[in-house]
Amino acid sequence: MANATTMDEKALDASVEDLTTRARELKSALEQFLMKIEREHATLTWPSVLDSFALLSSQMSSLFNLLQSEKVSPLQNYPVIPLRLGQDEDRYLQTLTEGRLSCLNHSVVPDYLRTKSIPEVEQIEKQIMQEGSATSDAAVKNFNKLCDRMLEKLRNPQMLRSDQQFKNVKPTYNVNDTYQLIAAGNYGKDLIGASQQSQLQPGAKMQQNPNVKMQAHPYSRN
Repeated sequence: MANATTMDEKALDASVEDLTTRARELKSALEQFLMKIEREHATLTWPSVLDSFALLSSQMSSLFNLLQSEKVSPLQNYPVIPLRLGQDEDRYLQTLTEGRLSCLNHSVVPDYLRTKSIPEVEQIEKQIMQEGSATSDAAVKNFNKLCDRMLEKLRNPQMLRSDQQFKNVKPTYNVNDTYQLIAAGNYGKDLIGASQQSQLQPGAKMQQNPNVKMQAHPYSRN
């Protein structure tokens, strides 16, 4: 049992050390990027900004992958609990936090060791989620109504024809012209071809059709 506990402690220490190293690298890259924006904003180019964003993105992905790795101990099973609170300055804490904290007292513990968001932030997030859900539900209901209406029109052609948008549509064809074209194509009505010319008697005159005009071919072989 003692050996298992020692191994767990070693694995936890190694995991914390790896995460601390990755977090420091990310912090350093972020500081360099902010310093670049502050000092080189006049000469800063877009490719340089993209390179900085790419570096930050890769380091964040590396950190998240490490958190999800099986080699890292499940940190959610190890809550951080303050063993002693006081107003006296702690040099080790100052070094560990890079000067951000000088002592661990009752005023800073709720902010640095909280496991949930601030109540005000939780309320705002809840309100935003409710508004987003209400908007999505309204949009889905409206879209479903439009789809049901269109399906009803497709199932009932009479309803589709009775719409106002189809009442004022003018026909794009002429029924009489259509009948004349069908009769000319199928029965040769109002047309005189070569076969009919050969059946004419000698000396008989071919009746001119007012709808057909005969003229010499512009590219005659003669």
